[in-house]
Amino acid sequence: CFVCCSFGEVVDPTLNSIRSLLLVPPEIKYFYRLFKKGYNSARIAATFSVPNGLSTYSFMQMQKTRSYFINTVLDAWKEARIDAVICPVSAIPAPPLGASSKIPAAAMYSMIYSILNFPAGVVPVTRFNEKDEENLESPYWTIDDAWDEAVREVSLGAGGIPVGVQVVSRPWQEEMCLRVMKDVENGVDNLLH
Repeated sequence: CFVCCSFGEVVDPTLNSIRSLLLVPPEIKYFYRLFKKGYNSARIAATFSVPNGLSTYSFMQMQKTRSYFINTVLDAWKEARIDAVICPVSAIPAPPLGASSKIPAAAMYSMIYSILNFPAGVVPVTRFNEKDEENLESPYWTIDDAWDEAVREVSLGAGGIPVGVQVVSRPWQEEMCLRVMKDVENGVDNLLH
């Protein structure tokens, strides 16, 4: 994301708050982190641990770490004989336009595979329904901090929104990803008909 901030590329308006976060000076982030930790908002405080700019050396070290991480994951997949993974896309149903900037952590399921640069795709498997909506209104829904409140806020009214799974395969195995996506789609169709 620092690339889009650094080189003047067009930024999706729904990501403006994340972009702004990256541009906050480190000193201000430090004090904001301390403030939020004191008010039971540890997850929000952790967001302010994002570094600002990177030197060329730091960037190269980060890429070296990323390469090590990619190879570690690939080795584990090979050892476990994994060709593809089916996993969540997000922790919540698709948020309304503009709301994703309130809850960037909900996209962590998909961010990891973007960092790894693994082929991935999404297949809808169900819909957020009235029962899901009722659960958000339930007294059993606990709101521990501002993240929980934001998740509840953007999820209310999401009735009918598709909920999908993410299919991920090894690098250069896009056809495997597409085949598994088609298998999931066919399996869901068979369950519904």
